[in-house]
Amino acid sequence: MKYILLVFALMITLSASAQTNSLFNNSKQAQFWVDSVYQRLSDNQRIAQLFWIAIENTNNSKVQAQNEDLISRVQPGGVLFFKSTQDEVRELIHLFQGVSSVPLMVAIDGEWGLGMRIKDGLSFPYQMTLGAIQNDSLLYKMGYEIGCQMKDMGINVNMAPVVDVNYNPNNPVIGKRSFGEDPLNVAQKSWAYAKGLQDAGIIAVAKHFPGHGDTNKDSHLTLPVISHSKERLDSIELVPFQYVIDKGIKGVMTAHLAVTSLEENKNLPSSLSKNIVTNLLKEQMEFHGLVITDAMNMKGVSDYAGVGQNELLALLAGNDIIEFSPDIEKSITVVKQALLTGKLPRKLLEEKCKKALLAKYECGLKSNEITEIDLAKAGYLKKQLYKEAITVIKNEADIPFKNLEELNLSVVCFENKEEWKANFRRYLDVKIIDGTKESFIREDQSTKLLLLPNIKTYKKYKTQYDKYLSSNNCILVFQGNQYKLADIENFDQANSIILTYENNTITRDWVNQLIFGAIPATGKLPVSISDKYKVGCGIDLQSLGRLSYTQPEALQLNSSYINTKVDSVVNAGLTMKAFPGCRVFVAIDGKVIFNKCYGYHTYDSIKAIQADDVYDLASVTKISGPLPLIMKGVDGGLIDLDQPFSAYWPDWQKKLFHPSNKEGLSFREVLTHQAALTPYINYYPFTLKDGEYRKRYYDDHFSEKYSLQIDDHLYLKTSFKKKIYKAIRKSPLLDEHKYKYSGLSFMIYPELLSNLFHQDYEQYLYSEFFKPLGASSLRYNPLTKVDITRIVPTEMDNNFRHKLSKGRVHDEAAAVMGGISGNAGLFASADDLAKLMQMYLQRGEYGGRRYLSEEVVEEFRKVQFRGNENRRGVGFDKPIFGNDTLTIEQSYPAPGVSPESFGHSGFTGTFVWMDPKYNMLYIFLSNRVHPTRDNRLLYQKNIRPSIQQVFYDAIKQAN
Repeated sequence: MKYILLVFALMITLSASAQTNSLFNNSKQAQFWVDSVYQRLSDNQRIAQLFWIAIENTNNSKVQAQNEDLISRVQPGGVLFFKSTQDEVRELIHLFQGVSSVPLMVAIDGEWGLGMRIKDGLSFPYQMTLGAIQNDSLLYKMGYEIGCQMKDMGINVNMAPVVDVNYNPNNPVIGKRSFGEDPLNVAQKSWAYAKGLQDAGIIAVAKHFPGHGDTNKDSHLTLPVISHSKERLDSIELVPFQYVIDKGIKGVMTAHLAVTSLEENKNLPSSLSKNIVTNLLKEQMEFHGLVITDAMNMKGVSDYAGVGQNELLALLAGNDIIEFSPDIEKSITVVKQALLTGKLPRKLLEEKCKKALLAKYECGLKSNEITEIDLAKAGYLKKQLYKEAITVIKNEADIPFKNLEELNLSVVCFENKEEWKANFRRYLDVKIIDGTKESFIREDQSTKLLLLPNIKTYKKYKTQYDKYLSSNNCILVFQGNQYKLADIENFDQANSIILTYENNTITRDWVNQLIFGAIPATGKLPVSISDKYKVGCGIDLQSLGRLSYTQPEALQLNSSYINTKVDSVVNAGLTMKAFPGCRVFVAIDGKVIFNKCYGYHTYDSIKAIQADDVYDLASVTKISGPLPLIMKGVDGGLIDLDQPFSAYWPDWQKKLFHPSNKEGLSFREVLTHQAALTPYINYYPFTLKDGEYRKRYYDDHFSEKYSLQIDDHLYLKTSFKKKIYKAIRKSPLLDEHKYKYSGLSFMIYPELLSNLFHQDYEQYLYSEFFKPLGASSLRYNPLTKVDITRIVPTEMDNNFRHKLSKGRVHDEAAAVMGGISGNAGLFASADDLAKLMQMYLQRGEYGGRRYLSEEVVEEFRKVQFRGNENRRGVGFDKPIFGNDTLTIEQSYPAPGVSPESFGHSGFTGTFVWMDPKYNMLYIFLSNRVHPTRDNRLLYQKNIRPSIQQVFYDAIKQAN
């Protein structure tokens, strides 16, 4: 059904005896239905159509039986649901509609969505939070989504939006329910929300007319007095109401207020004032939709003339619908008597009843239309609203943080410590201070302190907060009602101030991303906090382009489809014990849309996989360790890929008494596995005899002579590296130069690169790439820097180290290099590995910094020897030729990847792949070698490409 949202100037005929302006459907079918229903109603039933009753205690069968009986006897016009559940509401709507001769109008107070009244319904941000958003189209989408959810429930009317201008910070009843103090901002956002509701088929109700925003009393408890002049009301309070009326809102709720400039009787509530409801709202402001009272049991009106008389006065004042009468049967009796005596004109009753019926017809109460609800899409919209609201009002600390290698950040938490730690670890492993336990310690001048208060924790730990706040370089993230920020003494001492308006997992996630430059900041204050920070204040911050964390709906992809498919593949792998656990990480367009942990560290199912767990990357080290430095060398002119490798590694040069068969091999050939090198040499057996460690090679203490750590209290002779280099030099070449994977050269790169850059390989790699990327866990030999509980174990090594490998490199060749090799040895979490890979995907740039030139990255990631049937790039793996024509069993990797894509796999069960065509990064981390490398089900069952293919299929589905 298509709903008409324009205000008609033309009078539409409802019957021969009554006419009225209306915002509702003016078709002949509508008129026929209204007239036919009206004619068969008794006077009592016609009056009852003007009353909506409250439905509470929905889980109490006795109460609901009473409600059923009341509806059956009285036949009210509608019901208004309060605290309940979705199932209860659905069941009761079906029950109540079944006993009503005229379809019931079903209403709810859903200012921030179903969740305001329905326990298991979705809640969106408060209107004050939304008031900070600069993109009103998001509010339209929210209104439409809320409308669809309500329509799906069988609800027809939403008592929203609140269009009150909250001019009083001490307002006890509006506050966060308002869009703010700027009348135009309130007006525009109110209409965006209302239009979304109405386009979804829900009647939107603007409240609380003529404006409840500048009171210091609650009309639920007393009659608030508004003493402003008519000129002031016209310039502030009435602006949003006139705006939404002109745009075509279909409902307005009248408030219980004493408005002295509009009504001479100082004790008469505005809801009962003809001057306010009829003369002002309906005639001067030309509103022709449904006028609905606020709840008539509120103290602001209930004490005026008593039950029944109040309801009669409300109808005579111009209201069409009476909400929540304390005694509907008594009220109907009083109104009926007024009808019989002529105090209530019959024409007026007819007009109101037919308007109510016409509104019901428009809502499609007789239709069976089904609304499709996508909760994942709604959840994404909710997250977007919170993100767009975040407001930066001061920024002397220069956020977002740019040079992470120089950042000394301590985060002071008074609650949600573990959650904050996990969020920050995605970008940087920062120091977390538990403010509830630790005494204030002054950090050095370079330290930035991040305070994360809400007003509750501030009041509880005020002394601690004040000490931290007065220190240098303090960044204040206030999580709560913006008015309360002023309650924090000297809050302006902070170098930077960020407001999230609400405190929940979504806002905590977004502010973390904002601080590190993954998302921009565009919010503006919806109200004034102080003379310095007034309404409209807000500093725009640009994103630095770091990975942001969101969900598939950010790219119009379907979460349900992706989750179902990936879960199916992974769970099948877990069931067949292809691996004890894994992490799947996918980013598209720099947005992490899938980031899920499965299973456990080991098959005993004791420690579940966590997001910050660290894995042995195995051969993914090849493109994570030596390759970025090699690329940097090419970028700086230190390496020419077409020069002989021996020019950079003299050990391969042929000399007297120093034979070499590798002198002429080019650097390009070596890196593309085109150099006919032997695939692999097993070095560690040289150091054993009958399975025991040979004393000439090992010592149980570190020294200059024994510096290659193999395990706890086990060190290999430093000079053993020379034996490795010699074995590589003397290894035979294969018969022809064609693609044959070889890891030999990667054993050499750490020393080669150290010599080339005159820097220690490991330290230079960290300083040039890992530290500025914020990749805290991406490192060799992580046991000294990473909590061992985060490290996922690999194989039970029964051949070399005779123990479970955990935190020591699994690969034996890398192990005899002291764990620092180019072929293996790096460990990382998925988040940290992703930063480096995303830099490759973004052609050498990440987080606002250029690490490598676009030209070099492009060169390395393209096929080099296509004519020789070699698919490899320079260091990177590539899809097999004709991959898109193959099945999942035949392809490598998934058949959906583009020919431009590139990546690498690792023996321990790791895999990374980047696809420039789709701007997609796919990471799969597992320990499939636990407890034995003989387990090859991960490969045999094509688990990794099957997961990868899901995302390509999801993209096709979306297109």
